[in-house]
Amino acid sequence: MKDETQSQTDVGCIEVMDDAMVEVLRHKTGFERLQISWKMWSSARRMLTSHLSGTHPDWSAAP
Repeated sequence: MKDETQSQTDVGCIEVMDDAMVEVLRHKTGFERLQISWKMWSSARRMLTSHLSGTHPDWSAAP
C-alpha cells in the first residue's frame, strides 16, 4: 500500500509540482505566469554565467 505522505512521482516527468503551488499558479493570469517564468529563466542564466565565468575566467563573454 502506498504511503500518502510521500510526494507524488510521475515516471514521465522530472518533477511533480506540489498541490499547493498548483493552486497558487491557477489563480495567476497568463501574463503573471509568463513574468514568473521569465524571472526564473533570467535567474538561471545569471547563475550559470556566474558559475562559468568563475570556472573558466579565460573564456570570453562574447557569443
